[in-house]
Amino acid sequence: MRPFDGRILGAIAVADGRIAEMQTGDGKTLTAVMPRRSTQIKEIRSMCSRRMTTCAAAPRELVHRIAQVVRQLHRCSDFHVDEHGRNVLLTSQQPDYHGVELSQNPSKGTAMVRITRKQLLNAAPGLAGLATLPLSAAGKSERLKITKIDVFQVVVPIQPDIINSPEFDPDSLSEFPKGPKIIVRLHTDSGLSGIGESPRNVPKAGALENARHLEGQNALDLNLPRLKLPNSQTRSAYEIALYDVIGRAFGWPVYQLLGGLAQEKVYVPYWCGRKNPVDAKRVAQRTLKGGFTSLKMKGRPGDPIVEAVRAVKEAAPDVKITVDFNRHYKTAEEFLPIARALDQIGNMRTIEDPVDDLGEMAKIAAAVRTAITLTPHNARHMVEAAKLGSCKLINTGPSPSMMSFVINAALAGALGMACWHGSGHELGIKDAAMMHSCAAAGNCTLPSDILSHQRVDDLIVNPIPIRDSHAIVPRAPGLGVELDEEAVARYSA
Repeated sequence: MRPFDGRILGAIAVADGRIAEMQTGDGKTLTAVMPRRSTQIKEIRSMCSRRMTTCAAAPRELVHRIAQVVRQLHRCSDFHVDEHGRNVLLTSQQPDYHGVELSQNPSKGTAMVRITRKQLLNAAPGLAGLATLPLSAAGKSERLKITKIDVFQVVVPIQPDIINSPEFDPDSLSEFPKGPKIIVRLHTDSGLSGIGESPRNVPKAGALENARHLEGQNALDLNLPRLKLPNSQTRSAYEIALYDVIGRAFGWPVYQLLGGLAQEKVYVPYWCGRKNPVDAKRVAQRTLKGGFTSLKMKGRPGDPIVEAVRAVKEAAPDVKITVDFNRHYKTAEEFLPIARALDQIGNMRTIEDPVDDLGEMAKIAAAVRTAITLTPHNARHMVEAAKLGSCKLINTGPSPSMMSFVINAALAGALGMACWHGSGHELGIKDAAMMHSCAAAGNCTLPSDILSHQRVDDLIVNPIPIRDSHAIVPRAPGLGVELDEEAVARYSA
C-alpha cells in the first residue's frame, strides 16, 4: 500500500488546511487519512518540495517514512504495512480479520489483505480514537463515552529552602504544601484517557461526586468552558482531563482547542516566599544557576523586603523582581514608603497587589515608576482598574475555566496591559494546562507561575522542559504529559 507522489502532495495540502482536488482512482482515501498524523506529515513535507515537478521520483527514505505513517494510522485497526511500503499485511498475532478477504503472498507465505475503501474506513476506529461514522450519524455516535474515572488524593512537598526563611514560619505560605490535591484519570470507550489536577485543599468526596456525574456521558457532548458539575471545587481537574482526552482523540494539542498557537514557549520565573537578605541572596544564586531571568518573591508588613530585593540585586543584577504583597497593606499612605524604596533599587519588574482598594492602588501607581499589577476578581474588576489607572499589568488565572484565561488575556490586551498566568504553585498536570492556556494567549508575555519544578515530584513522567527562563509548549496531542503512577502511589494521602 505505497502512497503515490500525488497522494503525498495531497496529504500535505490537506494538513495545511488547503483543498486537494483528486479524481476517482487517485487514492483519496489514503490521502484523507494521512493528515491525521500531522507530525509525520510535517516530516514528509520537510523531505520534499511542494511542487509536483520535484517529486517525480520519491526517494527511498521518503517511501520508508510514508510506510511508517501508514503503520501508525492503522495500528489500532489490526493492519500492518511492510517496511517497503508495498503491502498491507495482517500479522499472525492479529487473527481477527474483520471479515476482510485474505489471500496468500507466495513469496512470503503471509496472509495479505484485499481491502476496499469502505472496508478501510469501517475497520479503522483508531485513527484518532473515534469511531468512523456515516454522514447521517455525524455528531451522534463518536466513541468518547466516559466509562470510568480514577480519583487519587496526593500531598507533594516542596523542595527545602524554597518558601520562607525560618523566622517567618508558620504562615499561610509555609503551610500550603500540606494541602492535599486531587488527581483524576478519565477513561473512555475509545481506549483513550485524560488526566487532570485540582487546586489544593479540595474535598475528595466532591471529586467522587463529579466522577459519578460524568460516567456514561460522551466527552464531546460537554461544554468545557461552561462545564457544570455538582462539586465546583474539583471542577477544574475534570475540565483539564476532558481537554486532555478530547485533544488526544482529535490529535490536537490542547492549545488548538483554546483558539490556536500564539506562542511556542512561555516565559516563567523562579519563585520564593518571604526571605531575609541572606537567604534572598542564596535564592538569587539559584535563580541564575537555573537560567531564570525573573524572580517572584512574597512580602508582608514588617518584612525586610527592601533589603532582600537589594540582596538579589547584588547577587544577580540582571534578574527582574516581582514582589507580591497579596493585598496585605490597607492604604497607599502605609505602603508608599516601601514602594518608593523598591523603586530606587532599579531591579523591579512589578509590585503585585499591594492593597485591595482600587482607589488606593491608583494612588500608588501614580506615585512610583515601578508598574503595579492587579490580580482581578473578574473581567469587570479589570475594566474598573483600567479606568481608575490602578495598574499597568494583570495577573489572571483560569477562573471559571481555561478558556476564561484566554479571554481575560485578550481583554487585558484590549485595555493596553500585558498579563501573566497566576497559580497556586501547582503540580505538573495543572502546570501543563496552564502552559497550553498561555500558548493560546498572545498577550501573555510576562513570567507565568509554572513552578512544579520546585516540588519534590511533579507527578508526570517527563518534567516540563524549561530553557532560558521559558517553558517549552508540548506539541503532542492533549496536554502532552503522562501521569507517573508510581509517584502518585508514593505521595498518596
